[in-house]
Amino acid sequence: SSVQELLAKMSGSAPPSGLVTAVFHETEGNPFFIEEVYQHLSEEGKLFDASGAWKADLRVDTIEVPEGVRLVIGRRLDRLGAHARTVLTAAAVIGRTFPLDVVQACVDLSDDEVLDAIEDAERAQLVAADPSQRTARYGFVHELIRTTLVNGLSLPRRQRLHLKIADALERLRAASLDSHASVLAHHLYQAGGVADTTRTARVLVLAGTRALAGGAFEETLELFDHLLSLELPESDPLIGEACEHRGEALAGLQRYDDAVAAFERALTIYSAVKDDAGIERAARRQMECYVWRGLVAEAWASRTRGLQALSNAAARERALLLSRAGFSGLTRANLDESSHAVDEATAIAERLADLDVLGRVLVGKGFFQRMSCDYEAAAATSERVLALELGGSLWARADNLVNLVVSAFYLGRFATCEKWLPELESVAGRAGHHGALWAHERFGHAVDLARTGNLGLQLGYATQAVTGTTLRYISRTAVGTYSLYLGRVGDALEQLATVVGEQPQDHFYNGSQEANLFAATALAGQTDRAQKLIPTVVLWLPVPGRRHVQGSWLALESFVAGLMLIGERARCGALYPTTLDYIHTGQVVSLYNVGPGNPQLAAALAADAAGLIDQSREHFETALRQAHEVPVRILQPTVLYWYGRTLSAGDDAADRARGRAMVEAALTDFRALEMVLHANLAEQFLREGQ
Repeated sequence: SSVQELLAKMSGSAPPSGLVTAVFHETEGNPFFIEEVYQHLSEEGKLFDASGAWKADLRVDTIEVPEGVRLVIGRRLDRLGAHARTVLTAAAVIGRTFPLDVVQACVDLSDDEVLDAIEDAERAQLVAADPSQRTARYGFVHELIRTTLVNGLSLPRRQRLHLKIADALERLRAASLDSHASVLAHHLYQAGGVADTTRTARVLVLAGTRALAGGAFEETLELFDHLLSLELPESDPLIGEACEHRGEALAGLQRYDDAVAAFERALTIYSAVKDDAGIERAARRQMECYVWRGLVAEAWASRTRGLQALSNAAARERALLLSRAGFSGLTRANLDESSHAVDEATAIAERLADLDVLGRVLVGKGFFQRMSCDYEAAAATSERVLALELGGSLWARADNLVNLVVSAFYLGRFATCEKWLPELESVAGRAGHHGALWAHERFGHAVDLARTGNLGLQLGYATQAVTGTTLRYISRTAVGTYSLYLGRVGDALEQLATVVGEQPQDHFYNGSQEANLFAATALAGQTDRAQKLIPTVVLWLPVPGRRHVQGSWLALESFVAGLMLIGERARCGALYPTTLDYIHTGQVVSLYNVGPGNPQLAAALAADAAGLIDQSREHFETALRQAHEVPVRILQPTVLYWYGRTLSAGDDAADRARGRAMVEAALTDFRALEMVLHANLAEQFLREGQ
């Protein structure tokens, strides 16, 4: 803040934050240095445009040492001997801090001469010892001292010195070279043409993969950009590896279009050199860049290209890519093909007897089971994967935890969700898996909503999520649904209509959005508009006796609710057999859809509409029990309301009295939860029944 204040006084206006940061790092707040740097940049024309305003494209990554500063520092350096200048110059090229043994290995001086030079520099307050280290290490007391020394070297001498430092590091740190990979890569790259290109490339790969494993995506990107600038032949395997890891870093930074391009180049290179393992990795990671944005057709195409590029002998890689059928674009159109692919992948993995491959294949199988609403099977598969080795892959573990948490949520096992959510967040964060982080956030909030019924709080979370890149249309669905329940009808219908327009054309969630808009319109009392939406929902409804994707089942649930609201009882009753199939999926809780919020409640309404009174009451009782046992807070009054209405329509006076009491209890709860439209329905029903 002091640097910002001083720059503002000198310039007469608030400086850009990037400039403040750069000046702070170079000067460390020294007022004399700040003034000199500012004057230097101003005189160089780097700060202001012709009108005297800060340049719109102002960017200051590194700052040359201004003449005034160089003269001051130079005079202090001149007081030292030639040996000290030589030693400090080598140290400056090493970095802001430098180990003594590396300096000694890089200069043609005796150890005593180096020590004398360091001690002279210490007395001149140019360097200071770091007492926290076991080995002797020093640091320049100011970055501009180091920069002045480095700038005093010609480029060829600087490059040769970088190479000497790299050689010394390899020799002195041979036992722990991996942990020094980043520093070694820096010096080899800065050595330019005097360093062997292949050697530089290999060390850059080592440093880049270590940075990637640590989640340092910016550093990863920089290291692999350096490698690509070495102009190796396009057929060199290191180019494919660099492109692949660049893609991973870009995905970690949520620069998905750039990541897709990087993986595409990697896939092309791996295909040309017949690297089956590389083909599988590049195709899989490219798929993932598409999947979590809902671009399922593109993901399916990536998977297909990868499978076509594999050699006939690539059983391991074929199994891994086949198992991604559920990930890469599970839709109603390719559901059967995906099922066969997952079965084939599992059979191959079992034959290979490779636990790592089997674990990864089962992650894909669990995803397929979950997205086709076989939740019990998905949960069991995910639990099995936990017991297997996944080759240390954080990404695969994050995917598996997503399967486990989401399946547990829909099964109403919130304790299981809460058990694994912290690890999901940790693993996904370290892997840079933003899709898994999105799932962690969304289902963590969903459990909280189920327990508390705090719609206003969840609306705030969902509104923030719409600004992200991951499955934005699902987050917008949540905004529309919660807004509707809170009585903000105009906003809600606008959001839900927008979702129908912006969702992917062929996706596992298709149908639920159309049914949501229909049910929301019906709940808002816009019967004529709702009637016109019926044909668009019917297209997506599940067919009894078949496997379906999630969107079809959620569409059924919302459709049943909407039909009851607009009085389409005959059409609703005809759906009762299909609601029984829905119950058999094992689902107990719904998410982000306008409707009963529970398959048993959907079946209860359909059975009532079909005149099946006993079955209807049985489903109502089960729904009410589940609403309290799970628990699902907003479902509790919803079941009471619909159950009460049904009982009130019967011939038995006791049932009618019980039904009215249920609706009255539901009204009280609706008001407490601020479910405005539902409260209005309950009030209207009670008035009409007087």
